[in-house]
Amino acid sequence: MPALRHLKVIRPISEKCAVALPVRKPNAANRSREHLTEREVERLIEAAKDNRWGHRDATMVLLAFRHGLRAVLRRLQREQGSRSPFVFVSERSAPFSKRGFQAMVERAARAADFDMKIHPHMLRHSCGYKLANDGVDTRTIQSYLGHKSIQHHRPIYRAGADAL
Repeated sequence: MPALRHLKVIRPISEKCAVALPVRKPNAANRSREHLTEREVERLIEAAKDNRWGHRDATMVLLAFRHGLRAVLRRLQREQGSRSPFVFVSERSAPFSKRGFQAMVERAARAADFDMKIHPHMLRHSCGYKLANDGVDTRTIQSYLGHKSIQHHRPIYRAGADAL
């Protein structure tokens, strides 16, 4: 039965029918933590540079880390002289989607040989941890990251400042 340990048997609708559904592990079981250190972000950026769209990909990761995914990018758009109304575009000049960004971060994480699953929201948490580690006040972090309430984040960032 070891092959079936990832299935959950539910009560049969009738005596003749039993259904086994896959059981999803909680996210915490897949990840040891929800943030990256500054060095790990640098590794991710270097790995993101190693493809034909490397400059774009590395810039997206850097902005996501530095600005907690809330950067205003109009200046960058003006500087690149693009005809597109979007700052970051795909190979086909379509807007870069959230799923595309997620796939790019996961690809860069594999290339950088991370031993845990990396996702884009970790860059937002990494920004908060970095600010807390640098001694930035919790209310300032709240404002910078755009949190309406810091109550559920305060212990995380305080712990991050102590742990890092």
